[in-house]
Amino acid sequence: MEDRHPRARLRVKFATDMKSSEYACGSQFGVVSRPTDQASYKPEEEWVEEPCGAFPSLKWLDYSDGKKGVTVIHRGTPENEVRDGDVYLTLLRSVLMLSSDGKAGPAIPVPNAQELKRYVFRYSIYPHEGDWREASAYRHAYEFNTDMDALQLPDGMKPPLKRSFLKIEPKNVVLSALKKAENGDGGAILRFYETEGEETDAEITLFRAPKAVRVVNMLEEEDEGVEKELENGGERILLKMKPFEIVTLRVEL
Repeated sequence: MEDRHPRARLRVKFATDMKSSEYACGSQFGVVSRPTDQASYKPEEEWVEEPCGAFPSLKWLDYSDGKKGVTVIHRGTPENEVRDGDVYLTLLRSVLMLSSDGKAGPAIPVPNAQELKRYVFRYSIYPHEGDWREASAYRHAYEFNTDMDALQLPDGMKPPLKRSFLKIEPKNVVLSALKKAENGDGGAILRFYETEGEETDAEITLFRAPKAVRVVNMLEEEDEGVEKELENGGERILLKMKPFEIVTLRVEL
């Protein structure tokens, strides 16, 4: 698509026959429930800015009635809305000026925000039974948003047909980072989180037994505030996770 209008919002609509007062939106390390039909909501007290019904989401949103549902998976602009049983996903917004009415501050021209160029939009629809937990909506969103990396091997090299650096179970524990430690002393950083809001017994299986495993904070530092009991035996690491908990491990191999 090529945008030729300096002030526009382009949305795609997915019509459903479902009725629910809320829907789920993916967020950083978790899930947020959003109310539906907010565009028609009129607060009793006067607000400076009345609710418009549009909310952000990270990678995905899911609307269901408990028996069936639909996950809308997206890249790019995160604005969405559910109104009268229909799901709206914003693909593009273009503006000519910030605060054109002068209520939110001085009017500022933003010519680059007119988005007068060609775009390709990518999104995916996943109909399912049950709710977003039963459908594992977050896993499908990660798969859609994460491209596969190709690696060229030397001629004559025969790698094993199947080998993983690590395996994490159960399915509601999601890996968000696998990288070298920042301080340069060796070791790898594993960061993962629980995404269904449930207490979980997590199990991590590495490709070989580590020399040491330590729980660290988000800055990759040892911290008394993030101490956690680990059971480390051979290639396996066992631990208990709280609902939506984020865990960072430093692994010495």
